[in-house]
Amino acid sequence: MRSRTLAAVLVASLSLAPALSGQAPEYVQVSILDVGLGDLILVRTPGGEVVLVDGGPSDPLRYFQQMRIDSVAVSVVTDVSNAHVAGLFDVVTARPVGRLVHGGATRTSDGWTRLRAALGRLEGVRVTEVRERTVIEIDGIELELLPAPDALNGRGSLGVVMRYGSFSVLLTSYADPAVQRAWVRDGWVPDVTVMTAPRHGAARSLYRPLVTAANPEVGVVSGRGGPRDDVANPSTLTTLANRTDAILRTERDGHLTVLGYEDGSFELVIGSADPTSPVDPDVDEGPTLQEALAGASPFLALSVDPGVSPVGREALNAEHVTVRNSGPSTLRIDGWTLCDLSSRCFRFPPGSRVEAGAVVRVYSGYGHTDGYSFFMNETREVWNDNGDEATLRDAGGRVMARTVY
Repeated sequence: MRSRTLAAVLVASLSLAPALSGQAPEYVQVSILDVGLGDLILVRTPGGEVVLVDGGPSDPLRYFQQMRIDSVAVSVVTDVSNAHVAGLFDVVTARPVGRLVHGGATRTSDGWTRLRAALGRLEGVRVTEVRERTVIEIDGIELELLPAPDALNGRGSLGVVMRYGSFSVLLTSYADPAVQRAWVRDGWVPDVTVMTAPRHGAARSLYRPLVTAANPEVGVVSGRGGPRDDVANPSTLTTLANRTDAILRTERDGHLTVLGYEDGSFELVIGSADPTSPVDPDVDEGPTLQEALAGASPFLALSVDPGVSPVGREALNAEHVTVRNSGPSTLRIDGWTLCDLSSRCFRFPPGSRVEAGAVVRVYSGYGHTDGYSFFMNETREVWNDNGDEATLRDAGGRVMARTVY
């Protein structure tokens, strides 16, 4: 059952009230960080204890410093690949860690070998191998660990269900479809509030009945799975879009933090590793929640090439913006506007569209459109060489895509 409508979530998230007002009820904070190739998820309990799920490929301590984390109560290793465990070496050697749990992988990696060697030398870290469904209770929250069957346990896959009252999150990590199928078959997948896409949304990575069983309100694609998976696969996004109220992607939207309340309600904050920390006004916090959720399609992306040609007509058409549609169907964009930070805008003419899996380009200078190339007909350069912002809005003014460079 849905805990509240998406519209209500949006209103709460934009105001961040009451959670950040100083008189809020207790909440659990789940920060899914944009670390590129890999996963790093930090959970702060209502009482301030920290659970770390994976450590990313490198340098997790910068987030610890930003979020004022001095110690880790429980560290969960969901996969032994370097993208998930390499950063944990820095954590266990620089911060007190009470307990580390893993899935007993039959394979290894350089990062996992190095981490195990460090754990063998350290005192005070309780290391636990999880080979059956296990529940860990810590400071008012419940962690349910879902292991892979023995025959599928090469990577030591662990799924994590985190519950705080009626609020819950399913972290699927890098579990392959066969492991997901086993979880569903055994009845281990509950109805949840938030679910991360398996294997970073890569092609053929999602066992669709898993999404049906979890029935999440929000789907999250965290990180990237590898050089061939720089963006989430359209098929995965379509499956999530059909079952969720919103899809968020760290490779596009940046850090994502969910504040979950015991009654099942929640708030979303995009672009910040820790929304409760003081905000540095000189740091771009990324798109707002309204911008991220307002778009009708999760498949659009913008990129800006400010050009390097000499001043003149050549410079105007050397700079351009690419609009990419990675979705499975053609998207009509007539009447949409593309604007820079100073509100210089181009409106797409009637009949404009972006074919499935294709791009269109908007050039700053003069020319005649052919349906794939559009021209702003400006007499001076639009996109600043030292940084700017491009925003694509639909005919109703809703933000459909945004990029800052």
